[in-house]
Amino acid sequence: GRGWLPQAGAYDAALLFPSGSTGAPKAVVYRLPPFAAQLGALRTSYDLRPGEVTVATFPPFALFGPALGQTTVLPTMDFTRPASADPTHLRAVVADHRADLLFASPALLASLAHHGRPLPSLRLVLSAGAPVPTHVVAAIDALLPDGAAVSTPYGMTEALPVSAIAGDELRAAAG
Repeated sequence: GRGWLPQAGAYDAALLFPSGSTGAPKAVVYRLPPFAAQLGALRTSYDLRPGEVTVATFPPFALFGPALGQTTVLPTMDFTRPASADPTHLRAVVADHRADLLFASPALLASLAHHGRPLPSLRLVLSAGAPVPTHVVAAIDALLPDGAAVSTPYGMTEALPVSAIAGDELRAAAG
């Protein structure tokens, strides 16, 4: 189908906890109108399509994927310590499910890049939660097929994405 559509009269969509990078994580109530707006912004910004497969290593994307009509795969990992995730396992999850999209923290992407195995099914890699080093973007980009992209959306859990920068733009600015 087309994914989730908000229902009239319904107000709360979810209760999420951000990473805690700026202090103790506090509960964030996802209200339906802003959630629907986030879905629209993500769909438009990244051409997210129903039927695609997303591997989510960040819990909010476990909510976004199904609402967009996508299959969302959660790898076996400690979501509070993404840098400790096993890159061999993560790569196997991406390959086994022929994932189109991967959402991962910069630390997890660095580990995956260091692992150095190609990720031929991916068309898009999103990374946020902290600054993404240019060398990590370049290393991940080298593992992707032609035409695939790396992008960094920024925003608070309550308002994502507020801004974004494509990996090639990030490398050019650093360059």
